[in-house]
Amino acid sequence: MKPPLVLSYTQMKVFTSSPADWYMRYVLKEKTEKTAALEFGSKVHDQLEMSLKKETFEPSLDLKRICNEVMDKYEGILSLPHEIETDIIIDFNEFKIRGIVDLKAYDKENNKIHIVDHKTVSETFTYDKQRKVFRRRFYGNTKPEQIKSDMQLNLYAFLAILGSLKEIGKDLNTLKIELEHNQIIKVRKKDMVKELRLSGVKTETTLHEVFDSFCETFSIAKEISELYNQIKGEDIRELIPIYNKPLTELTQKWQYGAINPFWDYYVGLE
Repeated sequence: MKPPLVLSYTQMKVFTSSPADWYMRYVLKEKTEKTAALEFGSKVHDQLEMSLKKETFEPSLDLKRICNEVMDKYEGILSLPHEIETDIIIDFNEFKIRGIVDLKAYDKENNKIHIVDHKTVSETFTYDKQRKVFRRRFYGNTKPEQIKSDMQLNLYAFLAILGSLKEIGKDLNTLKIELEHNQIIKVRKKDMVKELRLSGVKTETTLHEVFDSFCETFSIAKEISELYNQIKGEDIRELIPIYNKPLTELTQKWQYGAINPFWDYYVGLE
């Protein structure tokens, strides 16, 4: 008997990018090596979690500064009833959807829920000899509308709201929702990390907009569930229809997360 299907944002994103890759990683359970970027991201997440929970640890000098800045940045949110690294699983009968929310707080007085997701992003500078300028690429978000359309944040908001219905109660229709990417930026020059910098983008959205985004997420989850139920074993021949699965407009949108992957422009020499 197959284990129940529990879907995360990462699983769904892998599926929209390559159903065959999803099959190999999440059905056949083939291990994949962590990249240096993923290792660094995990380290930052772990240390931010310990810092926000006020646990004792010894971060590197750069991360200690970032952790202190994050504590100052979220002093107001941390004064509210809040949860850190909340693991939320919602059962939709055919499958479950899981999300781990880095920081969630509910402001009862203003009927507002705060959803914060920590992101490690890169900012690289390469020298363009022809133009005699540095070319800057920023692999992160810079605009509130990017945050509002971010599939992952909207999924986390929806799961967090479902998990907080008792607290919100009859105020659900007037609920205000704040979404934020707390960005830890790795500034690189000539393939070397020069510094870490804290930044972030946030926006307010509505329950209606969060629900609309979740409906798209649910469609992807249902598509995966239907495919998962068709899989009978580990026969490699099952890969043939998965490899040939076409990308729909929805899966293309999900593949790119509905956000611009990076901003690219030129900056003058110092």
